[in-house]
Order: sequence, then structure tokens, then C-alpha cells
Amino acid sequence: MTMMAIKLKELVNSQTSIVPLAVFRIVFGLTMCFASVRFLVKGWVDDLYINSPFRFTYYGFGWVELPSSEVLYGMFFVLVISSLCIAGGLFYRVSCVIYFLVFTYIELLDKSLYLNHYYFVSLVSFLMIFMPANRAYSLDALRNPDIYTSKVASVFPNIIKLQLAVIYVFAGIAKLNSDWLLDAQPLKIWLSARADMPVLGPLFDWHWSPYIMSWSGMLFDLLIPFFLMWKRSRPFAYLTVIVFHVMTWLLFNIGVFPWVMIACTLIFFSQEEWSWLLKKVKSVHEDKAVESATVSKPLLILFAVYGLFQLLLPLRHYLYEGNVTWNEQGFRYSWNVMRVEKTGYVEFTCVDPESRKTWKEYPKNYLGSIQEKQMAFQPDMILEFAHFLEKEYGKDIEVYASAYVSLNGSESRELIDSKIDLSKERDSLLGNYSFVRNYSGR
Repeated sequence: MTMMAIKLKELVNSQTSIVPLAVFRIVFGLTMCFASVRFLVKGWVDDLYINSPFRFTYYGFGWVELPSSEVLYGMFFVLVISSLCIAGGLFYRVSCVIYFLVFTYIELLDKSLYLNHYYFVSLVSFLMIFMPANRAYSLDALRNPDIYTSKVASVFPNIIKLQLAVIYVFAGIAKLNSDWLLDAQPLKIWLSARADMPVLGPLFDWHWSPYIMSWSGMLFDLLIPFFLMWKRSRPFAYLTVIVFHVMTWLLFNIGVFPWVMIACTLIFFSQEEWSWLLKKVKSVHEDKAVESATVSKPLLILFAVYGLFQLLLPLRHYLYEGNVTWNEQGFRYSWNVMRVEKTGYVEFTCVDPESRKTWKEYPKNYLGSIQEKQMAFQPDMILEFAHFLEKEYGKDIEVYASAYVSLNGSESRELIDSKIDLSKERDSLLGNYSFVRNYSGR
């Protein structure tokens, strides 16, 4: 036991070059700046937030209010400025705090806009608050040479590597199912829609193409973190990362996620592997002898709890009954990246319990196109919208949903029990959805 404690202490106190952490800070900041500018240029602030009369809230975050259009635009400009400050290492700690709070607040505004890389950005920007990533190759170190260090505790870059490994490995584990491996779904659907693509399109009509890509994607996710950790395979592994993510960007509409992953996986490269760049970027501190940036005990505990949480959270779907891809319980925050294709249709029937008057309500009259599409196959959002309809009439009414969903190309099936009054149902973090029909498979 003593020997194990000594080894653990040595591991915690081990030092590494600050270069990978500084490079990560720069590329992360620049990528987030690009993402924020892209959001503004494409007009998504208006389309997805300001012009949307209804918002789907996250459990426990109903208090997050949509600010005025002026404030919301101001928040996006703050993201641009703070991400540039992170990249340059200027007022670094404050910039990280501001970026994390503003980005996460915007992310919490509407659950229908959830994306895995939004969640990832919130996690990483939170971690960076505690990182000494500005203590070299930064404007902060230029302004205050006393903060400079060439070494940091290994736990700082390692917690980011762990986070990236969690994403890849759990994304691979999620693909270990018959739909993905035996039926090549949903890639069979997606690739057939890209058959008109120049050069590569004809390949997607070949029967075996979706199967090859399904198995390749699963193996890539499961193995790539380990090849990135091994120095001898790292250059080839990173080239594979670039090819894989560029291909997914070309073929599928998944936003900036590929570029975020290409940028962030640079953390795996060591100082020696960056030596070609360091020769061109001479530091004013190169000959200065300084102490390394260590990790305090409270911070070490925080990282340990964070790491354990990230390892357990993707497994929470085992707490619920039924198929996670059908009932969606435990699906978010579990790195189910490109795992399913779901389409659905839902309409609501409202009943006045006193007069027994019955009428239909159609989501398109209240929701934006993305909201309507996402709600149609997500039970918790259907439930929330049912409660919204009840509040709209200012009195107790019964609300029933008729919802049909197709999962990975299967025939459309009833998702919600149309005989259950949803106005009487409540969402729960731990309870099962009694109003969701069981999924019996393909």
C-alpha cells in the first residue's frame, strides 16, 4: 500500500514541458473565435434564439432566461474577444472564466440545440480556468516575466488527454451494436444521400461502402487515443485524425466538431515534436531558471472528481429501462457521436376536462424548424411542450401526444402512449418514462 502511495505521489508530482499546454491554449482559443464569428456571420443568433418564441429548457436550468437581442449579440462578441485573449494568453484566467460562463449560459438557452462539441467546449473551457497555460508563449508572460515557467505538473495536460480519450472511446463503445455493425445504419442512409458527390459519390453506391465505414469508424474511435499516446505511432495517428475528421466534415453536416477535434488532439504532441516550431519562435525567457507550475491538493482532488465523473456519466443510461436510442434517457453527454438517425412526427390533442371539448395543436405553430424536428423524437421535449400547451390556456387541460418515430431506417413506430395525459406526467433524472412505448427492435 505504501509503495502504491509513493508511485501515485511520483505520478502526481511528475513534470512535463509547458509547450503542449501552450499550443493547446492557442489553437483552442483561435478555433473558438472562428466558431463564434461563424455563428454571427451565418445569422444564427437571430434564427435560433431571437426569432424563436419557445425554448426547451435543460432539467434544473429553467431559470436560464433568454436575454434581449442587444445583450445576446453582446455575449457573442464577448466570446470572440475572450477567445482571442485565451489564444494570446492575455488576462488569461479572467478570459477563461468569462468564456466558460458566457458560452455555457448560451448553450443552456435551448436544449433542442444540444451538440456534443458544445458540451465538450464547456468542459474544456472550465478545465482551462485552472491551467497555468499562460505561463509561457503568452502576452501575460511578456507583461509579467515572473510568472514564466518551462515546466508544469503532468496532470494539467493529462486531464485534457483524458477528456479527449473519453470522447473517442465512449463514441466507439456506443457503436458496438447491431444497427451500426451488422446493418451499417445510419451510415447506409447518410451515404446514399451523398451518392451525387463529385469523385467519391459513386463509391457510396457500392454495397460494402457503409459497412467498411461503419467498422472503420468504430475502430478509429476505440483505438485512436492509444495510438496518439504512443510516440512512435503519433504522427501517423494524427494524420489519420485529420483525414477522418475532414471526411466527416465533407460528408455530414456536423458543424465545427471536426475542426475542434483536429485542433484539440494536438495536446498529445510533446515538446520534442514541437522543436521545429520552437526554433522559429524564440522565447525571451529561454535562459531563465524558474520553478515549475505545480498542482495543489484541492486542485488535484477537483481533477480526480472531474475525471471520475466523466468516466461514469456516459454509463448512466444503465440506470434506466429500455433502449437508450429510443427513449433518449441517458443519451446526452454520453458521446453518442453520429450513432443514430431518427425522424419523427408528433401532434397534440388537447381536451377540456369540464366541457370535453377536443382540439388539435401542431408544434409548427409555436416552434422553429430545428426545434420541431428535434422534439419529434425526444420524449423529454415532447413532455415539456405538452406542459407548455397546458400553460398556454391558463387552466388545467388534458394533453395527449400522437408521436411516431423511425429509428435508423426502421418502420415508423409509436413513441408516446397516446392514451396517457402528459399534463400529469413529470420529468425526472432517475425515473423511467412511463409514457414512452417500448422499442421491440428492427
